[in-house]
Amino acid sequence: MSGSENREKSDSDYAVVCAYWRIYGGWTSLFTSAYFYAAVVLAISGYAVWSQSGWWELPQSILPNMLGFSLAGYAIFLSFGSESFRRFLSSVQLGSSSAFVSLTTTFMHFVVLQVCALLVALACGFLAEIKVPSYFPMSGMLPCFQRIGWFFGFILFCYSLTTTLASVIAIYRVVRLFDLYSRRGA
Repeated sequence: MSGSENREKSDSDYAVVCAYWRIYGGWTSLFTSAYFYAAVVLAISGYAVWSQSGWWELPQSILPNMLGFSLAGYAIFLSFGSESFRRFLSSVQLGSSSAFVSLTTTFMHFVVLQVCALLVALACGFLAEIKVPSYFPMSGMLPCFQRIGWFFGFILFCYSLTTTLASVIAIYRVVRLFDLYSRRGA
């Protein structure tokens, strides 16, 4: 395999998503995240919202604006500072990756959650419009399955909101690094 073929393989969308998920920490990080548990608590306390048809309008009204703001914020971050500052961020280790990769992973997680939550909200709205005949096998169980799906969809929506704090903390971390970088006179 030539160098360009190998680079194309490592730069595929799938490879990038796998790298993001590995750097994020995978399922272990997801299920040990305080932000995830805060989202579960919010979803449980929001039973009156997600247990009713139409709950998906809430994420559909909030997430597109949030997604645009997130992408604009990340673009601003990428243009922030000089090339030497970005090299500095790449040289500072935070856990198993550089500060630059860590911040990018945090933003990617934030955006991926928003996109997934929006897609699930759209799917819930579409599926709610499907009328299932009563003679369909297990048609009596469909409302139960629907509510379970709504609960998980609402958890995803709440998680996309709670990770806002993680993104703000990551930005603050970079601002502190910028302050350190500026003070050292580089």
